[in-house]
Amino acid sequence: MERTFKKKSFTEYDVVVIGAGHSGCEAALASAKNKSKTLIINISLDNVATMQHGNVLGGNVKGHLLREIDILGGEIGANTWRNAINVVKSENGNNEEINNYRFTVDKRRYSLFMKNVLESQENLDMRQGLVVEIKKIKDGFKIKTSDCMSYGCNAVVISPGSFLNGNIFWGKYRIEAGKQGEINSKRLQNSLEDLGFKFKKAFTFTTPGIDGKTINFNMMKRQKSVFRAIMSSNNVKFEGRLIKKSFITYIKNNDFGNILNSPRAGNEEIEKIFSDYLIKIHKRNNGLIILQPEGINTTGMYPENIPMAFSEKEQLKIIQNVRGLENASITRPGYGIEYSILEPLQTGINMKSPVYDGIFFAGIINGTYGYEESAAQGIIAGINASLYSKGLGLIDMKKEVGYTGILFSEISLGDKTTPIDIVDLKSMYNFKYDFFEVYKELYKILRFIGRKKEIENMERVYGKYPGL
Repeated sequence: MERTFKKKSFTEYDVVVIGAGHSGCEAALASAKNKSKTLIINISLDNVATMQHGNVLGGNVKGHLLREIDILGGEIGANTWRNAINVVKSENGNNEEINNYRFTVDKRRYSLFMKNVLESQENLDMRQGLVVEIKKIKDGFKIKTSDCMSYGCNAVVISPGSFLNGNIFWGKYRIEAGKQGEINSKRLQNSLEDLGFKFKKAFTFTTPGIDGKTINFNMMKRQKSVFRAIMSSNNVKFEGRLIKKSFITYIKNNDFGNILNSPRAGNEEIEKIFSDYLIKIHKRNNGLIILQPEGINTTGMYPENIPMAFSEKEQLKIIQNVRGLENASITRPGYGIEYSILEPLQTGINMKSPVYDGIFFAGIINGTYGYEESAAQGIIAGINASLYSKGLGLIDMKKEVGYTGILFSEISLGDKTTPIDIVDLKSMYNFKYDFFEVYKELYKILRFIGRKKEIENMERVYGKYPGL
């Protein structure tokens, strides 16, 4: 028997999703596609699925996550392909696998296209608002916003991103915000703590934006673009696209220590976290800095692999010590973000709280890092929230279900001392990717939730799996 409200009004829903970042968008779409009346609430509807940590998706391991989400009917892969302005194949990639391609997208167009997908989705409403309270009531939850609007629901997906008690900082400058130019959410954390949830601090860092007119690209190596590549989604058609160039450069004399020794804000805890974060990125990328175009209609460039939280004056010194950026201008400073995440063991492998039936968490609130990781959590949280609202059983994402399953296992058991990154988990679990086994598990999920369209598309692209 389905659990539903006796009456569906303007303010009553099966599922409410809090936050319209990469996890929130997937959660809302998955719930609505599962025929649950769904509402998504975001602080600003002009900032849906924004990208403050660069605009590149896919690549090592993350490409497989894109494909797994796409098979389940997610939107991140399709939106990536629609808005890709450059595609680069790994120099180590000898075969035609999604894992070998990195997709640079137009940041602004990506956000606008995702908003349009949400607006066009049947069973899905959008509201701009700041959620300040979640209250347990007899037959579900009551969601209250700062402007005194209330919404009832059977299930709620909480995906606030870096906005939950967020602060941003560079040098000695510090401001309450979830990202540059947007307010944070403080009262929501207080409400969740009243329900018994426990939180801890987490940190992440962004890189400065560079004015492309001030860059000497002749001193850099252009990355080879691939015009026809393995698509990030099999749910959209190839229509051709404009290609914008990306470039490889490096810090002169490999003077990495100059960054580590730059003046900080005097907070030893943040300095240690930042140093560890920077060293990890430096080692993973062999010291290379990749300049990515931010969009078709802008000269802005995003320098990958050189996050900063120093004063703007110090950031400019470091940037101008990079080959080709000797005369570069910073259009916006890089900054650090301090925000709240759940302490361990408060999210299960189905994204549901083990304490409160009907509360689901998705995204970096679970201690993860990356757009693809957030989207993977969002789609499963949205499906399960919908199933819960109908009184049906939930999907448990076990390790057998590809990298999505490994990610969920780590979320449910991990200590969260550092952000959970799927690239690190690949090495930790020594996982050998068997696509056909993953295919079988994803196929079972689609059969379980009755998604005929996705099953037909899966069989069209990959063929029928023997025995299913």
